[in-house]
Amino acid sequence: MNHTDEYTDLYSIHESTGAFTTHTVIVNGAPYKVLAERKLGFGTIMHRAAIGRASSTVTYCVPGNSALPSGTLVNGQSVLTCDGMVFNVANTDAA
Repeated sequence: MNHTDEYTDLYSIHESTGAFTTHTVIVNGAPYKVLAERKLGFGTIMHRAAIGRASSTVTYCVPGNSALPSGTLVNGQSVLTCDGMVFNVANTDAA
């Protein structure tokens, strides 16, 4: 599955209609709006981070809320978004 097939690449549609609730997520320090209650997949996160390596690792958390999940995503995985979620992408290739 590539990033265009994932659930959250509808930002331009819902922003123009105002019909959907959005969350703000942070990917490598940059804020992005995504549809609320939708999954964000590894491919979309990699696209937003402008890193094209499948050997990268994505970690995520919701700062200040220990009741919400945190963890790691690898190629092929996704996570349900929540407002304020932070994603950090790091290349895991050996130098």
